[in-house]
Amino acid sequence: MSENKFKLLYISYYFPPSRYGGSLRSLKFVKYLQRNNWEITVISSFPNDHYDIDESLQKEIELLNIEIVRVFEKRSFNFLYKFDPIKRPRKIINRLLNYFSNLFFIPDNKKAWAKNVRKKTEELLSKNHFDVILISCPPFSVFSEIAKAKFLSNIPLVADYRDLWFGNFIINHPTPLHRMIHKKLEYNALKNTEHVIVSNRKIKEKLIKFFPFLTFESITIIENGFDSEDFDSIKSHPRSINKMVLMHYGDFKSYSSAKYFLKAFYQIKVEKPEIASNIELHFVGDIGKENRRLISLLNLHEFIINHGLVDYKDAIKKIISADILWFQIDDLKNSDSIVPSKLYLYFAARKPIIGLINDGASKSLLENYKAAYFSSPNDIKEIKSTILKVFENYKSNNLPTISEEDIRRFRQDLLIDNLLKILQSQVKIL
Repeated sequence: MSENKFKLLYISYYFPPSRYGGSLRSLKFVKYLQRNNWEITVISSFPNDHYDIDESLQKEIELLNIEIVRVFEKRSFNFLYKFDPIKRPRKIINRLLNYFSNLFFIPDNKKAWAKNVRKKTEELLSKNHFDVILISCPPFSVFSEIAKAKFLSNIPLVADYRDLWFGNFIINHPTPLHRMIHKKLEYNALKNTEHVIVSNRKIKEKLIKFFPFLTFESITIIENGFDSEDFDSIKSHPRSINKMVLMHYGDFKSYSSAKYFLKAFYQIKVEKPEIASNIELHFVGDIGKENRRLISLLNLHEFIINHGLVDYKDAIKKIISADILWFQIDDLKNSDSIVPSKLYLYFAARKPIIGLINDGASKSLLENYKAAYFSSPNDIKEIKSTILKVFENYKSNNLPTISEEDIRRFRQDLLIDNLLKILQSQVKIL
C-alpha cells in the first residue's frame, strides 16, 4: 500500500455512537475506506440523548482511530428528548410535529446545523487538504448548504442518498410552493455534485425521472449490505424452550406498524390456540405506545417478549437466534424506494423472512432471496394464512435455507469496491 493516502472529508449527521438513521452505513463506509488507503475526517452531530448511544458502535469507532468533528445542533422540538423512547409522544403527535416542521423548515429542520457544518468545513479546508467531500443524506439541508459553497470550485463533491429527497414519503409539501422550492433546492445541489450514490435502484430511477440532466453513469447504486465480520464473531443465544421464535427487529417508525400483524396473530390465538401456544413473538427495538396498547387490548402478553432497545451487536445475536424474521413496510405513498438497513442484516442471518410489503425496492430484493414469504401489509386474513404456513413448514422441518453464496453480493467489504472507484476517479492529480 502506498504511503500517500487519499484524504476524504465525510459529512454525516448520523454517525456512531448514534444508533439511528444511517449511522451503520456511514460507519462501514469509513471502516473499509480506511483499509483501502483513505484517511478520513468525519463531521457529524452529537447524539440526541443517552438512549441514542450504542455502546458496541462506540467501541468500533474507537478501534478505527479516526478524526471525528462534532458540530453542535440546537434542535427543533428539543423538549421531546427529555423523555425516554417509551414515554415519547404517540405517532399521531409525531406526525403533527412533522407537518409543522415541513411547513416552516425547508428542506428540513437541520438548517441551522447545516450552516454550522458549512463554517466548520471552511475552517477545516483552510488548514488541511482533502481530495473529496462525501455527504450522507438525509438530512438534505447540509447537502444544499455545502453544494452552494464557493470552496467546491477546488474540491469535488459526492452525495450519498440513503433515501429520496423530492418524493420522500416523510417530507410533506403543505403547499405547491413548498413542492417547488424543494425540487429547486435539490436541482441546484445536484448540479454542483460530481457524482451521486444511491442505496437502491428505485432511488436511482426516480432521480433520473425527476432530474433528466442526470445520466445512468452519473448515479451508482451501493446497497447498505452487511458486515460479515460482525456475524462471524457472534454466536446465537442458547434456546431454553421448543417454540418457533418469530422476531421483528427495529423501531416501528412512520413507515411500519405492527397493528395488522398483531390482529392476525390474535385470530390465530382464538381459532387455533394450540398453534399460538407454540409461537413466541420477539420485538427488538421501540415498539411504540400504539402497539403496546394493542398488545394489552388483545391480551397477547403471554406470547410476546419485548427486548426493547439493544446495542447493535446484541441485536445481531438475537437476529441469528430467531427462527423466522418479520419485515414490514406499510402501504404508503412513495414507500417503494425504502430499503431499511435491517433487511440486509436479515439476509446475513440466512433465516426465512415474512415480508409484509407491497411492490417496490425491498420486495424486489426479497423476491430474489430464496426464503421469503409474502403478504399484503394490511390484509389480516392473508397475514394469518402466511403465519400458519410458516409454522407448518417449521414443524415439518421444511423451512427454506440460504447459503453463504446466495448473499455474498451484499457483503460490505465487496460493495466498497464501487465506492473506491467513484472516490478515486474524483481525485485531482496535482
